[in-house]
Amino acid sequence: MNNNLPKRISIAILSFNFLILMHINIRNFGGPIGLPTAYLIWIGIVLYIAASIWTVAVSSRFIEPAMLKYLLLFICLSLLTVSFNPILDYHSFLYKTLGTIGGAIFFISLHQLKLTAFERDRLLFVIFISGVIEACIGIVQYIAHGHISSFIASTRGSIYGNFQQPAVFASYLATAIVISLFLVSRPLFRRLNKLCRACIFLFVAAIGFTLYLSNSKTGLIGMVLGVSVLLIARIRICKKIQKTVLCWSLALAIGITCAYSAEEIYFHRTILFTSKSAGVRILLYRSSSGMVKDKPILGCGFGNFGSKYLYYQKKFLQRHPEYKKDVENLYISHPDNEILYRLAESGIVGGVGLIVLLSAFGYMIFKLGREKGGLYLSMVLPIAFHTQVEYPLYQSAVHWMLFLILVYLPSSHFTKNVSPRLNGVVRIVIAACTTGITILMVLFLIRTLRAHMDLVKYNKLVSSKGQIRIELLGPALENSYLEQIATRIFMDARLRIALSKNKTDWIREYADWSKHERIATPLSALYVRESMALYALGKKGQAFDLVEEGLSLYPDKSDLLETKLTLITKEIQSRIKGKIRL
Repeated sequence: MNNNLPKRISIAILSFNFLILMHINIRNFGGPIGLPTAYLIWIGIVLYIAASIWTVAVSSRFIEPAMLKYLLLFICLSLLTVSFNPILDYHSFLYKTLGTIGGAIFFISLHQLKLTAFERDRLLFVIFISGVIEACIGIVQYIAHGHISSFIASTRGSIYGNFQQPAVFASYLATAIVISLFLVSRPLFRRLNKLCRACIFLFVAAIGFTLYLSNSKTGLIGMVLGVSVLLIARIRICKKIQKTVLCWSLALAIGITCAYSAEEIYFHRTILFTSKSAGVRILLYRSSSGMVKDKPILGCGFGNFGSKYLYYQKKFLQRHPEYKKDVENLYISHPDNEILYRLAESGIVGGVGLIVLLSAFGYMIFKLGREKGGLYLSMVLPIAFHTQVEYPLYQSAVHWMLFLILVYLPSSHFTKNVSPRLNGVVRIVIAACTTGITILMVLFLIRTLRAHMDLVKYNKLVSSKGQIRIELLGPALENSYLEQIATRIFMDARLRIALSKNKTDWIREYADWSKHERIATPLSALYVRESMALYALGKKGQAFDLVEEGLSLYPDKSDLLETKLTLITKEIQSRIKGKIRL
């Protein structure tokens, strides 16, 4: 009983993350900071890691995954490039590094949980049910349109569940569908009564219905890939349960057919399926490839992609002006392709680490054989495919957690037990340190969530009532995770006040701050505000040059064009007034 208690606690934490926390809707204002729900997910992950460390300390048994050395090699080679490249965006570097290392720790912690086949099925069933819950949220968004309870994320003309984007939502549903096909072949499903089995098929239909309504090609392709590989891998078993597989297929087909027949689907498809044309992706990929060609060995530096990309896109557009029509005029922090991302930031050195890591995973799949290896591969495919066309692992903490769990499943077959010699004092020290660090991290995440909600409140007051309440930014300015975005908001608000009241010292402070901030994150808003500040300081030539520089990075960006027109108008007016005085 006592030996199973840590495992039960760990499984309960994961289940709570999937069944409760990820579905909680907390208001957000968009932008580069992820959904506030991610803080709750991270609290669950921190508690899980703590439970794993306590288990190792108490049992004096550490389960080492065979992939550990390859994972550490990948991390070391990725970070090695920092020694040869200056860190431009310290915030991006710090939290990407912590996320990567945290992912490795969570992956190792998962191995301390020796799941039986039945426990693994139960965990996958929990993940499937979480997909069902998200599908229900999506259906409510589709039916209720804008009239939605505050407990459910409000719709923006599309279905996205509790995620940031429809494609992220769709790849999660696609993973749930693949998992459901595996579960209907397991003893866990056969133990259910007929009513429960019918409910499972109904759930599959609901997920298929919502997946199609999300209008995500990425999600649909990921589902097809995963289901196809699973059917091929487990064809022997599928033949034995033909009726069950047929019922599952009919349920999925009925759900997709009903979605296809829905009246408003054509309107949504026109918007979402054309939102990112092939030309946009070609521009993104070719510009990112220029970064790889420029620094092929060590890349531009870990965390520096967003600081560098627009300048390479500018060079590419100068050579290929026909692609200007495909520019989205947005700040780009990721090339929508994980492999290209690694090569751009870490070069061939980081690429070697990634290839070694992928090869180790492929070898495990091969060693497990077609049935078992194909099963594990099929469940990973929807998210793995998504990482090659977008960046779900950075947008969604849930995807990050789920992906590591799915990779852990095949890795759990290749481990070795290590028995470190820990005396009573060492165990107590480890347990005490783990408890202390866990408490500090949980408190930090809670404080970050609270500060985030103050940011949301600030933004709401500005947009709805035009009120600027600087005091609401205080907690975020003192928070290391939110400090960067809070500082931008604070400096922007103070510049507005300074320009209206002619506070020269504030205006000068903004210009000095923005000059350095643009190096880390060359946002169009910084070019707009800094040019206005420079003009107010009498540095008119620099102001016009800065606007032109901004337009070279963001061609035809409306706010930059408006700023240019405003500055020209002001200059004409000042000259006319000067002549009148003469």
